[in-house]
Amino acid sequence: SSTESISLAIQIHDDTKSQVQMESQKSDAAEAVVEAEREQLQVQQALLAQLQKLKEITAEQADAESKLRNMHATVGHTAEIRRVHETTKFGYTFALDNGRLYAIHTSDGSASNNEFSLTLNRDDCDVLESGGGTVIRPIADKGILLRDSATAEQDAKDALKPVSKNFVVRLFVARDSFGDFLPVKEALHSLDQEYIIEPMIGNDVELQLSEKTQDKSYAQ
Repeated sequence: SSTESISLAIQIHDDTKSQVQMESQKSDAAEAVVEAEREQLQVQQALLAQLQKLKEITAEQADAESKLRNMHATVGHTAEIRRVHETTKFGYTFALDNGRLYAIHTSDGSASNNEFSLTLNRDDCDVLESGGGTVIRPIADKGILLRDSATAEQDAKDALKPVSKNFVVRLFVARDSFGDFLPVKEALHSLDQEYIIEPMIGNDVELQLSEKTQDKSYAQ
């Protein structure tokens, strides 16, 4: 081979090698473009999914607000709850059970050293002595029927009127009577009476006397 042929062969080899490298670079660039487009598509899909979720949440919120407005217009009451504050007043006990309001305590209205005397109201509740202590249960057909009563708020107000400002109303509410609390709340607010709500875990109110005393309570 002549020197010129050898140089030409080397040139062809170098050109071929460069072309292969260029093709490889083009292939890598094309793959990078495809991968970038794939990632962009995934981001777009994620954004669309988030936008759809936001639309659903907005629609649910609007529906909930609409239901609340309708409820307020229908019932005419709000779910306003007074701010809780500390009190050392003794509890004048009531119970809300099976749609009835029971006065667990009663008072003769007399005061000694600015202290009113409370006794158990045996007209509204049974007082049972057992080995475990004294148990108090509302009597099924006693108390004041509030459920489905057109005069529920006024009846509750009449029952709560005897409570002196020296006391805080302590109201035990059975699980089946949470929905009957509204007229009692309105009566308490009307009387400007402090109250403490004690939710019961069951469908019946059952109280046990205890010698333990609580110096502070939190009333509304």
